[in-house]
Amino acid sequence: MTIYVYENFHQNFSKQDRYTRAFAKWSKGVIIKTQSFARTRALPRDTTAVAFFGIKGKNFTLYKHCVKNKIPFYYMDHAYVNPFSKSKPYEFPFWFRIVKNGFLQNNMLPGDEKRYNENFDFRLEPYENYKNKNMILVVPPSNIVAELFNIDPIKWLNNTIDEIKFRCPDKEILLRYKYKGNQKPFRHDEPIDTFFDKTYCLVTHSSNISFKTLIKGIPVISSDLSATRFVSNKFEDINNLVEFDRKPLLHSVLSGQFKLDEIKNNAISFKTFNEIKQVVK
Repeated sequence: MTIYVYENFHQNFSKQDRYTRAFAKWSKGVIIKTQSFARTRALPRDTTAVAFFGIKGKNFTLYKHCVKNKIPFYYMDHAYVNPFSKSKPYEFPFWFRIVKNGFLQNNMLPGDEKRYNENFDFRLEPYENYKNKNMILVVPPSNIVAELFNIDPIKWLNNTIDEIKFRCPDKEILLRYKYKGNQKPFRHDEPIDTFFDKTYCLVTHSSNISFKTLIKGIPVISSDLSATRFVSNKFEDINNLVEFDRKPLLHSVLSGQFKLDEIKNNAISFKTFNEIKQVVK
């Protein structure tokens, strides 16, 4: 079994590289430059699987190649939730997520109560403060997510806004892209958390911000591909939102993300990773 672990070897990716190197050491994989694939559009002949961190830049092409040619791969990215960091995903104890053959962890995994209590004892805010709020927060898919899932972002946004206006004509709509203009490096001046106290619900395709709002007791409407699909409301319920139990989802998410030390100390098995698969609709 030969796993090639693709790494960007770029100054801006130094934090991500700590994960790819740990994964390579743990899996006895061979580190290789992502640039080499971008140049040749071919994998080494003895490849049985590949691993890489993040979906941007050259990794996007690698991801599409693996999907098209049915090459097993392990996709790494920052954790969905990190109780020790409110805004920065790459801080101690360095949590990250792994999905096999997919971009999202949107299947439900069995939880480990002990591991959850030791690492993720979230203080979930009750579903009550949202009820009298008047703002619906809309977070469209980023350009790269839209391309991954063949979404027309303009059509998605127009349909979403029309649906909200039809069902909730008196509600205020706040549109927030991940980046201003949906492009780096221009960011919004106000953190999105600033608006949570005014938010009735969040409407998004698959943004990770949905975990923050759920923890704050704000219901979510997301797509069937989203990691939060198990606790997602439907548009027809927007005026009478369902208050789902959030803890099973957080248990599941924890089962698909790991501390760097767990990889370094060989505490995780391939069997674990192979169970973390994306549900494709």
